[in-house]
Amino acid sequence: PGEFDYRAYLARRGVFTRMSVEPADVRLLGHRPKNLILEWVYGVKTRALAVIESALPAREAGTLAAVLFGDQERLDEEDVEVYRTLGTYHVFAVSGQQVGFVLFLALVLARLPGGAPALQLALGGLLILFYMVLTGFTPSVTRAGIMTLVGLGAMVREEEADPYTALAAATLVILLWRPYELLGPGLLLSLAAAWGIIYLNPTLEAMASVLPPWRKY
Repeated sequence: PGEFDYRAYLARRGVFTRMSVEPADVRLLGHRPKNLILEWVYGVKTRALAVIESALPAREAGTLAAVLFGDQERLDEEDVEVYRTLGTYHVFAVSGQQVGFVLFLALVLARLPGGAPALQLALGGLLILFYMVLTGFTPSVTRAGIMTLVGLGAMVREEEADPYTALAAATLVILLWRPYELLGPGLLLSLAAAWGIIYLNPTLEAMASVLPPWRKY
């Protein structure tokens, strides 16, 4: 009791059976049809990682890959201990911050000459979906991505987006798709953090009213 529940951890990832098999006993029975979309997305990720590894030393490449994609297996063990000691290891958990960067990139690209508002929204939505697939639909990215899509939908309808409605919609979609996420800390922490930001934002804005207007940017 109170210790790490490995069975529950695997169940949240759709794994319910473990087995030990000798390589010599494996026989190929057939092929499942390829998912061309997933194959293309993961191909983009593989090429991006290859560019990062060729352009940077191994230590820096591992850090950048962890920040962008959450691939923490490339991190140096000494760096991991340092980040944990400093209490900053959470920066490698891809979340709403990275989703915000993706949306910002989409909006910047869409504002190039000839970019219409509808193009901004369409490009933003597609890039958000692309990043959700790229990161393996982690709870925090999925939560942030769905909330962003709800916000973009409100912009299309020329309505004001309600953050609480977006948060509830994201929670509903995730739990209908992966009910076991309710038992893990990832989704709960992400929801709690998002709710806290939404709830405290008016108070923080009032406290920061003495600061120059550029604080909003």
